[in-house]
Amino acid sequence: MVYDDPDDPKKGISQSDLYQVLAYAVRYKIDEVALLYPDTIQNYQTEVSGFTIRDEFADQVDVKITAWQLPVINRELMDGHLDNSEHQLSSFDRQNDLLKERMLKIFQR
Repeated sequence: MVYDDPDDPKKGISQSDLYQVLAYAVRYKIDEVALLYPDTIQNYQTEVSGFTIRDEFADQVDVKITAWQLPVINRELMDGHLDNSEHQLSSFDRQNDLLKERMLKIFQR
């Protein structure tokens, strides 16, 4: 879960996720990691969360960790605003476009 809380130094990222991505970063000698989370009904945020961790056990390496939420929940469908199959198909197309847009934003940085 990613959420926006200015008082949380982990920016809503779970401790276990942080340990895991840091272990991968050290093991594979990379300095930037992206976590991808599905959006949730209550806590979807369009902005990226992120911070840098200095790994003191791996030669003071800085690892930049960013967390992104992916728009995978079709809110139009969940809200019952789609009255026929044609509207449902166009809604899925819009959702697919949103997901593609987000993925391109993540991987073109």
